[in-house]
Amino acid sequence: MKKHLSLFLFIFHSIASAASMKITPIDQHLWLLQGEGGNIVLAAGSNEALLVDSGLYEESANLRATLTELGVANCRWIINTHFHYDHTGGNAFPGATVIATPALRQRLSVPQILWRQQFPAQPESTWPQMSVDERLTLYLGKNEPVEIIAIPGGHTDSDALVFFPHAGVIAVGDIYFAGMYPIVHPEHGGDLLHMIERLKQALALLPANGKVVPGHGPLATRAELADWIAMVEFSLEHVRLARTAGLTLAQLQQSPLPKPLMPYQHGYRTPAQWWETVWKALPQ
Repeated sequence: MKKHLSLFLFIFHSIASAASMKITPIDQHLWLLQGEGGNIVLAAGSNEALLVDSGLYEESANLRATLTELGVANCRWIINTHFHYDHTGGNAFPGATVIATPALRQRLSVPQILWRQQFPAQPESTWPQMSVDERLTLYLGKNEPVEIIAIPGGHTDSDALVFFPHAGVIAVGDIYFAGMYPIVHPEHGGDLLHMIERLKQALALLPANGKVVPGHGPLATRAELADWIAMVEFSLEHVRLARTAGLTLAQLQQSPLPKPLMPYQHGYRTPAQWWETVWKALPQ
């Protein structure tokens, strides 16, 4: 990719671009793009590029403008981490082949309810043209493998992760909200206990200095993901003990917040909502 002066300024300062997307360098050929929707990863080789997720439909023009600013003329592949509209809205990218799990294609092709709001079936131009049932390896350029691994049943039944082994970077979608409590969608096949197992699977792929791109939130380290997993496991055990002691969910929600949970309460879920998520995730 062309590394002109403006690109170095973006990399050095990690500032918001004129297209309203924040650009953060991850590796020599990897960038984190952040707008109003879910996180997007750009991987650029010498003559081709790949996106992990495509953000909101409303930001499609901003996404294309941001790629142009970074010297990327064409996008060969888009890999979706799950079906939600803030990660798949820009899938109708000219010339790009969309890759995802079979469940994701099915979800996009029929109406869905998310946050009690009805969403119509998405245009066929946004549906994946290739599917990954278990694992698929692409090559960016001649020697850059990109591994796509289906990990259904955590956030939704359509989840997948994307691993860049040469860079030691993994994009995991919404099975990880960095610095925040998780969001699980049982109505879409999600399960908190499965989410933890999927994240441990992702953790095992990473080297000690590896980096993690969450579905939302800042770029994270392997250690930060491990701490986040420990927080969720602490929450599960805390609820088990509370039940054994005879507490109700309402009583738990009104009790003081344990110290390990305090750093994560600034996200999309309140502590009370998080306790409810954990309570419902455990066998009744």
